[in-house]
Amino acid sequence: MSQSSANPSGQAIRVFIAAPIPLPDKLVLSNVMDALSSKLAEGVRWVNPDGIHLTIKFLGDINPSQASVVAEAMGRAAAQVSPFRIGLSGLGMFPNQKKPRVLWAGVEGDMARLTELQEATENELTALGFPKDRRSFNPHLTLGRVRDQVLDRTRRRISLVMSGQDIQATEPWLVESVGLIQTHFGPAGTTYTTMSGAFLKGVRD
Repeated sequence: MSQSSANPSGQAIRVFIAAPIPLPDKLVLSNVMDALSSKLAEGVRWVNPDGIHLTIKFLGDINPSQASVVAEAMGRAAAQVSPFRIGLSGLGMFPNQKKPRVLWAGVEGDMARLTELQEATENELTALGFPKDRRSFNPHLTLGRVRDQVLDRTRRRISLVMSGQDIQATEPWLVESVGLIQTHFGPAGTTYTTMSGAFLKGVRD
């Protein structure tokens, strides 16, 4: 998996490390968001289903010159963990149902291996001087974000609709790679570019 060139402008870029989601599962998530948005006419900014990833480590803004060392650290971490299977599992809200701010779909499966991948990634990046996450790892797939200025009754409505929405069960998929993803903000919305990727242990040996 190849690495792209650095941002020629030298301006900070926003990046994160994530595992890809298969197309059939993105379709399931898209259908769920369509069902939710049909009941919630206001108050939520929905994500583009094409951009949904399972985030392993959010780095935020970095200098483009750091991308190569981050990619190398990602590769070292990936090489420590064997491929594993996970699947979609339920819907939830952060920080809680009373005041939802982030709407998400959960995952289930080999969570021990997923956590191992996250910890290996965290350790490799901490060794490079990147700050360690203060919050515990809580894997999820973000579907939407509640707008800041919504009224309390709208938040209650969002919570009620989320709690009553089902998500279609899918076959677990095999996680065998991770990517360094760059976030782009523009008038048409948020888009993502995979800057580089790395395979998990044994995938291409």
